[in-house]
Amino acid sequence: MKKLLIFILCSQLLGLSCKKENQCPDGVPATLHYTNCGWAPQVESGEFLTPFNNLSSFDFEFAEGKPVIISYLLRPDIIMICGVGPVAEITCMVETSK
Repeated sequence: MKKLLIFILCSQLLGLSCKKENQCPDGVPATLHYTNCGWAPQVESGEFLTPFNNLSSFDFEFAEGKPVIISYLLRPDIIMICGVGPVAEITCMVETSK
């Protein structure tokens, strides 16, 4: 019984030490901004990305200036009427404490 209790405690501590930033492979820091075209991440270079996919599929509360980690694929084959920068398919997005 004591070994089981130690195992459960260690499992919980390990789970708490995993950060959400690790959930996006090859992720880069970005900041969310609400533009005339909807929510758009701004990467560290200052460039905005125009999301090709619906960002509401990512499960967190959107807020102006929220720091996130994103993984994305640039989509030069897609042209969007409303855009603030290069079109990108956001494949992963998680909150970060920055």
